[in-house]
Amino acid sequence: MGGRGSGRRRAISIDREHEVVSGYKSGKSTTVLAESFGVSTETIRKILDSNGVNRKRNPKCEVDIADAIERYERGETLAEIGDVYGCSYTSIGRFLKEAGVKIRRPGLQRTTSDIEDEVCRLYADGLSNKIIAEKFDICT
Repeated sequence: MGGRGSGRRRAISIDREHEVVSGYKSGKSTTVLAESFGVSTETIRKILDSNGVNRKRNPKCEVDIADAIERYERGETLAEIGDVYGCSYTSIGRFLKEAGVKIRRPGLQRTTSDIEDEVCRLYADGLSNKIIAEKFDICT
């Protein structure tokens, strides 16, 4: 048989597995961890399971509620805010609701006023017209 071992090559080292577990316990989602380590979410779940990590409920992610509210009011989606904090959009929505924020309907477009405010803010921050136009998927 050649003595090479019976299984596939490890997708991630033992030391990196400890980083995965630590990251998950600190609130990062399996999706965020998978992207960070360049493996599938299934690999992350297997690592967590083999290390005895309880995945029955999502770990509470650390969210700066004031920042999340500000981002949401500027028009960012729950998913975009979730990406910032490594949480699911449902967790972000729950945190915002608990803080008394009225959640927009899914797919509801930003108002013209919201867009104008963000364009002005981005321009004041020094972004070029071209970059701003690309951000909003419009032509200049």
